[in-house]
Amino acid sequence: MNNIAFIDKNKLISIESFYSDIVQLRQNLKRSPYQNILLFDLDTYRFTVQLFALLLENRHVLLPPNSQTGTVQQLSSLCDAVMGSIFSEDKPKVSYCLSENNNQDTDENNVEQEESPFLASSEVLFAELKGQLTFFTSGSTGKPKPIVKLLSQLITEIEILSTTFSMQLQQSSCVVSTVSHQHIYGLLFKVLIPLKAGITIANKTFEYPEHINAFFDDLQYHENDLLKDSFKSLLISSPAHLKRLVLDNVLVPIKNTISATFSSGGPLSLETSQCFEKQMQQAPIEVFGSTETGGIAWRCGQFDNNSPWVLFPTLSYKPIAPAGQLAINSPYVPEHEYLTDDLIQPIDANSFYLLGRVDRTIKLEEKRINLAHVERCLLVHPWVSEVRILVLPLSVKNNREVLAAVVELTQIAFVELEQQGKTAINNIFKQQLLTEFERISLPKKWRYVRALPYNAQGKTALNELERLFD
Repeated sequence: MNNIAFIDKNKLISIESFYSDIVQLRQNLKRSPYQNILLFDLDTYRFTVQLFALLLENRHVLLPPNSQTGTVQQLSSLCDAVMGSIFSEDKPKVSYCLSENNNQDTDENNVEQEESPFLASSEVLFAELKGQLTFFTSGSTGKPKPIVKLLSQLITEIEILSTTFSMQLQQSSCVVSTVSHQHIYGLLFKVLIPLKAGITIANKTFEYPEHINAFFDDLQYHENDLLKDSFKSLLISSPAHLKRLVLDNVLVPIKNTISATFSSGGPLSLETSQCFEKQMQQAPIEVFGSTETGGIAWRCGQFDNNSPWVLFPTLSYKPIAPAGQLAINSPYVPEHEYLTDDLIQPIDANSFYLLGRVDRTIKLEEKRINLAHVERCLLVHPWVSEVRILVLPLSVKNNREVLAAVVELTQIAFVELEQQGKTAINNIFKQQLLTEFERISLPKKWRYVRALPYNAQGKTALNELERLFD
């Protein structure tokens, strides 16, 4: 097992120091009366120490998706206090101290060391975790929706994912991530699974691939020999990041240092998947699931626009008539036959095709329209890189609901847009849609962008799309 738990700006943090910081923080938390703690910290190491200390003290941890003032205000009624790098006007803040900090309150530093033993292994650490976590997902409304997870459910999922991807984990010394640990995918793949497997965690969340290059360059000159022998990394990313990456893939020169690449948050496009595989000589591993369900299925590499998904071990599924809505039985979802919002076509007991989402079928002027179907039809056009179809709600501008399209154009299409004008381009895309839809079902408003707006999780936020039509 690797003795280095985290790498932070060329500073190596041992697993013993990590355990020691958790023990120290637990002593401080014993004096805190607060049970429901809203935790946010951009620093992965500080976040992880706080998270484990809170859970070992059987506290309820709430993980906001961001630290925006509006988000904290929306969630403040659900917590007793906040912790980390966020502040609330009406909630107290739980302080924390780590061994490297020298500016802590004297009273906290003088807390007597009680019976918290030194955590000698990851098995002991995970076995002692208690309580629950609450994640927040915006769903389709943009308003944070709480999703409660018991620690037993998360630990079961860690075991299933670790077994499924054991080869990739065994071949890896370090994990680098472009996604946040504040969300279930990032928490599992960037923090919990690596800690359980003894894989070093790169503390930084890499927003740009150039920063990953710089990270590997720095490692080559590090004095610690543990970083030089067959140092391989897992890349934890999202469709949005990988799509941008393949446009000018600066990771190609260091492709041999990346043992595997994971993507979650939505299906990769066929073009992105195949382009990444060609550039890196490895197919990205896609994980399909949600905050509510955890991981459901996975696939590695795509051969066409509807490559199948393979169910994770111990899960089972069935399509629900009439549309083929996916229902799952999962050890980390308490409901029997949990009904998802996904539409599938079965292949066999362990695999299926993913067709879209049932909640994207709307009724507009007595016509049922599947928004995913509209998007798929537009994506066939060579001028379209990505597209999102949305329904603009009633407003001062719109006295009825209006279907709208946000289209990410190719470079060639932008040249045509400048030459022909927006109306002509609108009509070209409408003609494309008329091959499958009635005219009444076509989008009434169109916006053309060079890149769709994505949030930190690599997903398009509804409010950001709607803002384009203000």
